[in-house]
Amino acid sequence: MVKYFTKQEAREQITNYLNDDWVNSDNNFSDIFNGIFNSDYYIIGTAKAAAALDTYSTLGAFDAIQTIKQYEQDNFGTVNTDLTNPEQVANMLEYIVGEEVFSDALDTVDLNWDDQATRQNCQQFLRAF
Repeated sequence: MVKYFTKQEAREQITNYLNDDWVNSDNNFSDIFNGIFNSDYYIIGTAKAAAALDTYSTLGAFDAIQTIKQYEQDNFGTVNTDLTNPEQVANMLEYIVGEEVFSDALDTVDLNWDDQATRQNCQQFLRAF
């Protein structure tokens, strides 16, 4: 069974993105994160999204919804994701997982979201994986 929303999958997305020579020094790590996790859909299709959410944890979509509610309350003070829409839930959940992995990697190598994505900084960032 394919497992979605894993930290390993997020690491692979980041690594693939950076290895495709996307990086230039005009961008910062926030731009890179946005390019990976906020510029396209992770899952398209209600049935596919619902099936993917079932793989998230033992409680599946219920845990996913709780994760999103907590994240959005903590960061925005309100819940903006339509929690009745499996596609929106799946895409927001992948965003959250990606942000956690990305942030942990930045912290590991002592870089910040606003640091320039120079080749040297990106190589340092990738060593966190």
